[in-house]
Amino acid sequence: MVKIFEDKQVLREILERLYFEEKCSLNTIARILNVGHTTVWRWFKELGIPRRALSDAISLALSSTHHRPYNPSKDENTIIELNALIHTDFTKEHTCRKIRVKSATSHIGQIYFFNKIATSHNLMPVRCAPVKHYFKKQVPFYELPYEWRIYTHLDESFKGVINDNKIRYLESLKDDKGSLLLYFTRLVECDGWIEIRRVSCSKKAPYREKIYAYIVFGQKNREYIQRLGEIIGETFNIPVSYDYYKKRGLIELLLLVMDKRVKGLLRKMPMVHPERNLKRKLALKYTGEEVTDDLLREINSAREAIRRLRDLTVELAEERYRLEKRKRVMAADELVEEVLKRYAERFNDYHVERYFRI
Repeated sequence: MVKIFEDKQVLREILERLYFEEKCSLNTIARILNVGHTTVWRWFKELGIPRRALSDAISLALSSTHHRPYNPSKDENTIIELNALIHTDFTKEHTCRKIRVKSATSHIGQIYFFNKIATSHNLMPVRCAPVKHYFKKQVPFYELPYEWRIYTHLDESFKGVINDNKIRYLESLKDDKGSLLLYFTRLVECDGWIEIRRVSCSKKAPYREKIYAYIVFGQKNREYIQRLGEIIGETFNIPVSYDYYKKRGLIELLLLVMDKRVKGLLRKMPMVHPERNLKRKLALKYTGEEVTDDLLREINSAREAIRRLRDLTVELAEERYRLEKRKRVMAADELVEEVLKRYAERFNDYHVERYFRI
């Protein structure tokens, strides 16, 4: 036995951690410990450490190349953000020794947002596959026939920390302002929005209008939305209101940015979603201001840019869907770059990247 590993108990702990927790192969362990493959095999035999079944070894070899294991000392924010995604527009499914986190969207900002979260936490970069929907009946105008299915993969060690119970997970964050703010920010970015409205100043002067803005987040789970509102209101000492839509079974949580405390909260929210961040800048800049032609022009310009970027994203999805199946998938970085390039060329706006600066 190599001299530095004369303590068999220490060696056993090292081998078991690398083999079972980090899921390294014997060859990988040999490279890490700078010994031969046969030496590692002999250590396993001498110490009585059980080996994987052949089927497990094959599936692990196919799935573990790009996936790092969960690290509890470094992944606190990773788990908060992943749970926020799962509690909104994203779903998870277990495949061969990994977890797939996926959604579908026609917005390039959502693709950029998801990829930014994945790469910032050293997860597998997001992949995008075009999909086509075949509608059997008339659908709302915002339901488009082509969009992108976006997904990334996690190591199976993340299974125990992604919590499907929204309320229970929310309760675990209520005593930590930083974690709660991060969670709420990702909820709004993923499945909420920042709404900017024109509101009459008073009945006596209906021709005078001011800009009002709201942070909005809605779902059909009434209990969850109400508890979220209670915790956000109590933790950050801000007023919270709700809108109910009985026909759709939807409840919306609204925070009025006109209130200074809500405005301060909005300013602190660590947003990475380019479209939400663009709306945030406008809300912080113009809330409470009287409506003018220049102000409306800037707000409408931002809305038009978001709409155009969405249309180009759908257009590219339609083009890629016509290719052979094996050639359709794109990396998220490549997709974002192509949409921005088309925007710049088609609308003669070579500063479109400004919408993606956080």
